[in-house]
Amino acid sequence: MEKCGKSRLEDAGDCFAKAECWSLAADLYSQAKCFLKCISICSKGQLFDSGLQYLERWKEESFVDKQNYKDFDEVRFTYLENCAIHYYERGEKERMMVSVKAFQSMDRIRSFLTSKNLLEELLKVEIEMGNFLEAAKICRRKGDILQEAEMLEKAGLFEKAVRLILFHVVINSLWISGSDGWPLKKFTGKEELLNRAKTFARKVSDSFYSSVCSEVEVLGDMPKTLLNMSKHLIEAQKCQNIRLEFFTARAILDVLLRSETSKYFFDSEVVLDVEKHANEMMSQNRFSAETLVHIWNLWKAIVLEVLNHLDKTESLDKKEFIMYEELCLEYLGVRKDDNDIFYVVLNKDASWVQNTGKVSLYKDRNHVVMNAHHYASSARNYWTIELCSVGMTVLEKLESMICFPPRNLISQFSRGKVVLCIYEVAKFLKGFESSPSKLAEKVCRFFHLSLESFWNIVFPYDWKDRTTEDMLHIHEYRTAENLLDDLLDQNLKPVNGNLTHGQIGRVVMLILLTGRLTDDSFNIIKGCLNKMSEWREFLEQLKIFLDHGSSKILLISSFKKALEAAFKADWIHELDYIAPHCFMYLLECLMFLALSCQESRWEVFCTKSLLIGMLRCHGCRGYIDSCLIPVPNMQLDTPVNIPLAFTAMITKSLLSSTHEIRQWIQKSSLPSGSYRPMILQLVTILYLTYLNTGIDTHEFATLLLYNNLLGDLPRAFSEKLRHVIYSRTQNYSRFLSAFADALETIGNPLVVISSTGRSSTLSKLNAVFISPEQIRDPDRVCAMLFLKILGNVKDKESSQDSSNMRSSCSPSTGIERNKSGNQQTSLEKSEGHQRGNVEESAVDTVKFLETVISQLKEERTQEDFGEHLVQEMMSVCDEFRQLTGRNEGEDLNARWQDWRCKLQQVMNSLTVKKGISKEAFESTVHSCDNTPEGESAPDDKEAEVEAVTVCSTTEQRKEQHTERESKKGRKKAKGKGKNKGKKH
Repeated sequence: MEKCGKSRLEDAGDCFAKAECWSLAADLYSQAKCFLKCISICSKGQLFDSGLQYLERWKEESFVDKQNYKDFDEVRFTYLENCAIHYYERGEKERMMVSVKAFQSMDRIRSFLTSKNLLEELLKVEIEMGNFLEAAKICRRKGDILQEAEMLEKAGLFEKAVRLILFHVVINSLWISGSDGWPLKKFTGKEELLNRAKTFARKVSDSFYSSVCSEVEVLGDMPKTLLNMSKHLIEAQKCQNIRLEFFTARAILDVLLRSETSKYFFDSEVVLDVEKHANEMMSQNRFSAETLVHIWNLWKAIVLEVLNHLDKTESLDKKEFIMYEELCLEYLGVRKDDNDIFYVVLNKDASWVQNTGKVSLYKDRNHVVMNAHHYASSARNYWTIELCSVGMTVLEKLESMICFPPRNLISQFSRGKVVLCIYEVAKFLKGFESSPSKLAEKVCRFFHLSLESFWNIVFPYDWKDRTTEDMLHIHEYRTAENLLDDLLDQNLKPVNGNLTHGQIGRVVMLILLTGRLTDDSFNIIKGCLNKMSEWREFLEQLKIFLDHGSSKILLISSFKKALEAAFKADWIHELDYIAPHCFMYLLECLMFLALSCQESRWEVFCTKSLLIGMLRCHGCRGYIDSCLIPVPNMQLDTPVNIPLAFTAMITKSLLSSTHEIRQWIQKSSLPSGSYRPMILQLVTILYLTYLNTGIDTHEFATLLLYNNLLGDLPRAFSEKLRHVIYSRTQNYSRFLSAFADALETIGNPLVVISSTGRSSTLSKLNAVFISPEQIRDPDRVCAMLFLKILGNVKDKESSQDSSNMRSSCSPSTGIERNKSGNQQTSLEKSEGHQRGNVEESAVDTVKFLETVISQLKEERTQEDFGEHLVQEMMSVCDEFRQLTGRNEGEDLNARWQDWRCKLQQVMNSLTVKKGISKEAFESTVHSCDNTPEGESAPDDKEAEVEAVTVCSTTEQRKEQHTERESKKGRKKAKGKGKNKGKKH
């Protein structure tokens, strides 16, 4: 260098390079502008900092002639990459990033950092460069949902940011360590995240903000009310927001399943529009068994669609497929990879992942990954278990309702609706192909429970349980029809190739009830009756009648022969003999079918319970409609009267050997308490046969006395008969009048079907008179049997919507009833007030409530009413009194619906205990519901109704109450006098 100066700088650099004097060599190469050799020496000598300085200086001073050094950029990148690798291997990431950032190409930076899986460093570079969408992609690869949402928010994609925040909330609420999923759990920062989602959503649109607010409320930790959740559910359905509908339905299920059974509302409406009924109930913060099953069905339907998606069912269109796919992914905390090939599980500790087994999992950098097959299999397994688990919980809650302690508050109709709900859920789970085998036994138990319970409700051993009007319609639900079909199939399982007497009896009862006998069922039955020719002949005639409406007389004759053969069977040694209440039911059917064929000019006698039982049997009802025609020359030995004589013979035989009835009851596993109701039923059947055939009733009286049956009958009933039975002068009219009065005492009045109306000989008879034409209109008959006040029938029929109770009112009809003349208890007077016309003023309503409260307090010990019922009615009365004081009619009308619901259970208790229908209470309620402020209820002429009011007026009730109080005072005074006398 000293001799040659700068002309030999490159040669000098070469000499120092050979001597491995890297620093001197690099400096000389730099001065000689040998850039490639300079960079090479810096790399060999690991002079990375010096090399970077040279590169920066050359760049600033524009020393590089790009035309001469076209590969300078490539050399420069290679050197920087070597520098970065060097520092990366030494773990000096900060120094490495200096080299990386000098790449001057984002593509090369991304490639290098991605190859080293340095996502954090790459993320920082993207953020520094303002590449928020790219930054969001990096966050997704990292599995950092919240940071991804932050990047999307910075990129202005607020809707996507909101969805990610809610996604994060769902994952952490469901799948925190050790969790099995639902219910949602709390975690730190949850409410802050939800508020943040609402803030972002406001920047999108009002509709989106509203939807997000609903989701936030459902996912949040605040207590959830049924009222709010029902609003969110309706909103979700309107907007077709599957995600919101799913989570809301599940949240409502939680509320319903956690609620005490006593909080459920057991109404007596025939619900036709279940969705509307459920929404109305929830809008009033009330719920019933039907509400529970409706919400279960909504949630279940979505889960089934998710399973269809997992099975790639072709029935789903593309839009639906995406919706249910996203819901499944979000709920389970899974995301697809960029190529839609693999499924990335964001929480590897989730229970549903742990149950999949290690074979189906593998790690891809920071994630647990599944292939499509394993994901679908695992997800399907989870949803199947979840669906069955929730279904079983619903069944357990429904079962608790039919085992609800205060059974007197739940009518048979309400219990029947709960049983139908059990059947619907159990039927689904039973037929669910993917249902776990370990649940099969439990599901079958619930299924058979529903069948057995519904049978006992539709065919109760006590006639009182079938005398309410709503029981006319319980089997007309579509679910009930399916249940009855299953009951029929269950009884068509022959023993040794033949049906038992018990099976054929139950089969015939079901056929008469439904009025249906398919060809398949008929052929199965015929094939199992090889040893029961009488029943086979009857079924053949019944099939002909149901299909063509002919062969009526032969039907009655064959029915009689079949029952006779069953009665003569050796029932003690039969494995499954027909139960006594089933046999009596069929006997009643035979009797009534025979009576239906009597001449239209004759008077046919039956009872309220018998007529109701026949009207609800579609098979018998069709027979009645076709048989109300004259049959000439009715004599005792005619084909029609023979079944009546047979009925009398059977009942006499049974009543003459009551010990056999007890054995029969015990063998049939019926409660011992069913004995007395059956004796009463047999006595009633026997007298009706005498009454309708004109046989002298002296034999009937002798039978009661000789077998000491009066002691087995209700006291009030037997007292009415006792003085006639012991009378020396018995005659037809006197005995008929006494028997009608006796039936009235037990709430089962005599019914006279007569084409001539009330004859002079029956003018004072305590009975309901109905014409044959009216029999063809069951609703009209019900209006008469249940003493309805039909004032506003026409108006109600025109405005009634599908969710209301099936109307049992018909066009105006005459109701002819005489007062029984019996002394009424205070409760019966209250019931009478309900059945009569009610004063329309609010003041009178308050007086009525005060009277009922007083009577309940006096009699609640003997009637076993709960204190809470009295308190409930007192609360309603106080509220009503306050509002009447302010004279705010609109407020009264608005509040009346709430009070009505509170009073419903009290009135149900009254009607169930006293054997009257709830329709009496409904008439009082409707008078408040339907009468506009300032108008009075229509009188009897306007309503075209003749009804004898069985209660006193308000003033009379007050006088009675005052007199009763004075009597009690006198009794107390007498008691005190006696006590004083004893002391002295």
